[in-house]
Amino acid sequence: MTELVAALTVLLLPGLAVGLAAGLRGWALVATAGMVSYAVVAATGTGCALTGLSFSPISLLGGTVLAAAVLAGGRAVWSRRRRSAGGTPLPARWTGWRSGAVMAATALGCGIGFWVVFAASDGFSGVPQDWDAQFHANAIRHVAETGNADPASLAAINRYDDPDGFYYPNRYYLMAAAAFRLSGGSVLLTHDATIALIPPLLTLGLVGLLHRFRARPALAAATAVLSATASALPYDLITRGPLTPYATGVVLIPAFLVLLHRALGATGDPRSERRSMTAAVLAGVSAAALAGIHPSVAITAAVFALALLTQRWLGAPRAIAGDLLPITVVGVLALMLSVPAILGSLDSVAETPVFEWPADLPAAHAIGDLIAFSHLSPYPRWFLLLPLIAGVMAIRTLRPLWWVLGASAVFGGLFLLSAAYPQPFVGMLNRPWWNDRWRIVAIATVGTILLAAHGAVVLSDILRRRGVAVLGALPGFLGTGGARLAGWAPVAPLLVAGVLAMGSNGFYAAENAERLEPQFADGPGMSDLELEGMKVLATMVPPGARVMNQNNDGSSAMYAVAGVPPVNGHIEVGWRSPAQELLLEKFNEIDTNLRVQAAVERLNIEYVFLSDGYLRPQFHRAQGLRYLDRVESTELVYANPDVQIYRVHAGSTEN
Repeated sequence: MTELVAALTVLLLPGLAVGLAAGLRGWALVATAGMVSYAVVAATGTGCALTGLSFSPISLLGGTVLAAAVLAGGRAVWSRRRRSAGGTPLPARWTGWRSGAVMAATALGCGIGFWVVFAASDGFSGVPQDWDAQFHANAIRHVAETGNADPASLAAINRYDDPDGFYYPNRYYLMAAAAFRLSGGSVLLTHDATIALIPPLLTLGLVGLLHRFRARPALAAATAVLSATASALPYDLITRGPLTPYATGVVLIPAFLVLLHRALGATGDPRSERRSMTAAVLAGVSAAALAGIHPSVAITAAVFALALLTQRWLGAPRAIAGDLLPITVVGVLALMLSVPAILGSLDSVAETPVFEWPADLPAAHAIGDLIAFSHLSPYPRWFLLLPLIAGVMAIRTLRPLWWVLGASAVFGGLFLLSAAYPQPFVGMLNRPWWNDRWRIVAIATVGTILLAAHGAVVLSDILRRRGVAVLGALPGFLGTGGARLAGWAPVAPLLVAGVLAMGSNGFYAAENAERLEPQFADGPGMSDLELEGMKVLATMVPPGARVMNQNNDGSSAMYAVAGVPPVNGHIEVGWRSPAQELLLEKFNEIDTNLRVQAAVERLNIEYVFLSDGYLRPQFHRAQGLRYLDRVESTELVYANPDVQIYRVHAGSTEN
């Protein structure tokens, strides 16, 4: 469990230290700790890339200390200048036992989300299996081993023959690499640990956002629990891909919005708090960090931020003038620090055609998937749908948070288009999200979670009123005692929560874990025997040599597992270098093919690693890797039921 402790340390401590220095306290501090830590990682990584310094836990510590010092000093200067401006912090609405109830619900929501991943991965013993898992793990080791924080350096994983113009957002990998270096453990377990922390980040961010908008404690508590129940966010993002960086960025958006709102200060109250320039700085750097995690996440955050500003300024037009300075600070910092991500993403978009996933759902089915929390599930999640209906019917009382619903509705519309309408303009419109309805419905789910939580509170209010009325009509002590019991604040919410928990079989925790389990199974990408073979391989391969492998059988992860660089470091169906294409097609001609011999010599290939599992049923052994037992230049030196390792000898020069 050292990997989990290290991941928690790197995720929370920098953010807590810098947040304290910036003046964040209470729920705002806790809710934004992960986001601020990513901001510190992003800023430190940028500094290391520009100066040539190595990125490591030590440099991250230095970046944390520097950021805390700068923000503490800036806050002191700004406070002296604004001392006479008036305004005091708004009183918290969550006090006494209600605050404790929100804390307990938040702990429960975080616990459910963490348990789902922990159970699905069999206590972190399972290895992420799908398409992008090998690249994520390889990228973590690459950053940890090289200390290179430049996103372009990730070309070394698979684009080593043509690195010019390569860009891939790497802020998630910087964070995970720091945790891996700190733990001294396994890259794969570090990857598992960072995945398990994704659901709690969503829970903390949503609760912190509701606290900023002074929502009822009951709504915050309901949101905390229900945030761990929907499959679309974040669990389906883990089963698909896994889209680990994207999922991480999406769940950090609520925390970014907390920072943005704190920068602007509250409106509509005579004792409204002051605007905060230190929070504006954190929000700007955080926006850049989101772009460095995944560019589409920054676009998503901008949509929610625009919705927040629209409702704020429509409700309080006089706030516009005062908001211009913090908004400018946020925007300038975000743009300045996001330039590499913006330029790199534009280059990638220019090279990549619009990807079109099948729009194979009827529109009515897509709408049902969205509102019933059941994307590609056989049945609706009734015990989320019913509260959502109640929340929609009482949406008027959720007015301070309409902007969240509006932004979520935008993505609900984009999901409907991507799922049901194959027109060409849909692919262009959804291009930042790869026209992938799984990514888009995850964002829309933020609004449906909030509506379902609101509906649960509405139902508890109705239950309390009806309970008081019915029991109060009883004679004598039964009436007075029953009415008092029914009117006691915690009773109705606990009853509603109990019904939802029982009806959903523990808030759908087991169902979500079952949905996630195939991602951590024993194969097809990497079985236990394949992992064993990779560790044996590490004892054979000399430094500087590459290992010939196939790109779609899970063997790409040999670098993450054993530190041995493969010829094919990722599954890139649309791009392979000429050498990779040649070797996949003709490696078994090494005895006589001069081109193959030259490629083997140039890449310093001394071993071949073959594994039997494939990531998709339609995949099969590459033509050039068949019948190696008949090739004179290869010798079988290790085998288990899932793996064969061949040593490569000097080939003949015959034609």
